[in-house]
Amino acid sequence: MDAELRLRPDTVSRSQHVVVQQHGIKGRILVASKFFAEGDLLMWERPLLAVQPEASVECQVILDMEGSWDCSYRYPGLFYWAALQSLSLSEEDQSLALQLHRPKGEAGEDVRAVLEALGMDEGLEAMMEDLLQIWIFNSLRSDDQLVLPLLMAMCSHDCSPNAFWSLHGEKIELRAGQDISEGEEVTISYLGAGDLCLPSLERQRRLQVTKDFLCSCQRCSSLWDDVRVFVCPRCQGMARAQKLATCVGPFVALGPTVEATAETVSWSKLRGAVVELCSETSEALQCDYCGPLGSVEAAAHLVPEAEFAQLLQASTLSSVLGGIPLEASEGLGQEALPLLWRAQRCGLAAEHWVVEALRGYAAEEEIEQRPSLLRARCAATGNTPRERLKRARLRVALAKAILQTASPSISSMAEVTENLHLAREVLVHIFGASDPEVLELEPLLAAEKGSENSCVGL
Repeated sequence: MDAELRLRPDTVSRSQHVVVQQHGIKGRILVASKFFAEGDLLMWERPLLAVQPEASVECQVILDMEGSWDCSYRYPGLFYWAALQSLSLSEEDQSLALQLHRPKGEAGEDVRAVLEALGMDEGLEAMMEDLLQIWIFNSLRSDDQLVLPLLMAMCSHDCSPNAFWSLHGEKIELRAGQDISEGEEVTISYLGAGDLCLPSLERQRRLQVTKDFLCSCQRCSSLWDDVRVFVCPRCQGMARAQKLATCVGPFVALGPTVEATAETVSWSKLRGAVVELCSETSEALQCDYCGPLGSVEAAAHLVPEAEFAQLLQASTLSSVLGGIPLEASEGLGQEALPLLWRAQRCGLAAEHWVVEALRGYAAEEEIEQRPSLLRARCAATGNTPRERLKRARLRVALAKAILQTASPSISSMAEVTENLHLAREVLVHIFGASDPEVLELEPLLAAEKGSENSCVGL
């Protein structure tokens, strides 16, 4: 049965084959009522409002208040700017926005501080808080721009989504990242591409903090964590860690009962907790062929993993895992490559998120080894839609790295050609041919063709 959702006909192209339904636990969801093949356009819509930082006095006041000692924001400053802009919407558009999910509650002190700083009526507090929560729970972010959709806001989150959205000028498009059956729910990711490469407990923590729900998708519900992969010390095959035997990010979770912020846990105490967990859990680490490993074998892998997890508590971690280039001062410097070698000696497999992150940091620092490190990242990436997207972006980075070498050979240029065309094929399928990320490849393809011709001339 369709769930009621009022839409503006001039702002949304609602396919008869994508419908809103009521789910007993999730609330309103988006469901396909016909088969969609990978790459098909499910729908498009114009957002109710799109905002980005601007030079206006009001915007600068709001953004400058973020991190101020006398005003503690609950959310990034851009969301307050978006809520303020929403106060200027027509009554009809505001009523459409207020259909969207938001938690109920009193206006926060931060909202009052913003209105006071701008000299606005304190009677707007309740509406400002409502609009702020609507942006927090329903908006989509592209770089430094926030957009507020209506129909697309019905999409649930999944850590292995079957659809991807992209911004095309004033329109948001939603495309199938894989074949979607009739009656199947359409899902997107509320997390960034890099966040999806983190262990399940850390993904759940981030969603709990930012979206106020505990993710129970298939990846998060699995007993075994698909990004915590080790080399079995017995057969050199693949061993996987249990979800509850983990230590990751700014959050430490050692089994179901021990948790604390990493800053408050000494390394000796942390190491002891990991060893104790391995001795109490018979299946902390399990090989695909040998079965459960012993407590000593498990600890030999999980203790170094816990140490690396603390070392990698950086704001740049998600960017590196997502294949986004860093500024020169944001990486691990000369330590990245030795740390990578050490992680591999400790039995962390190529598919492990720590190895993947260290390869990313090392590739930013080691220019000569950048192509080989990027090739290794491509080879270690799987074949789900989210992983194909990641590999496409890594292929672009690899092509750029080869083109930046002093004198690429004919074989190198053939590799550039292959990577750019494979990347473009995936990006077009997921985002469409007019997507900015696809269009940015055109100069690279032209440069590759010119370099190839030069090599042939030689």
